[in-house]
Amino acid sequence: MLAAVVPDLPETPAGFSMWPSNYALWASLTELAYYLKTRRMIGTIVIGMVVFTILRLVF
Repeated sequence: MLAAVVPDLPETPAGFSMWPSNYALWASLTELAYYLKTRRMIGTIVIGMVVFTILRLVF
């Protein structure tokens, strides 16, 4: 599954992006860090969606 998802994370309609406006990339990195620390899947999903929503609303 990672092979299908990871290559698309830095991509936006405008091309390659590491800017904060690439919500999916930053939310995924936050999810990864949380999961590696806690190993809790439900919390990982919640944290990712919260970070994604906050970034979407702020930027």
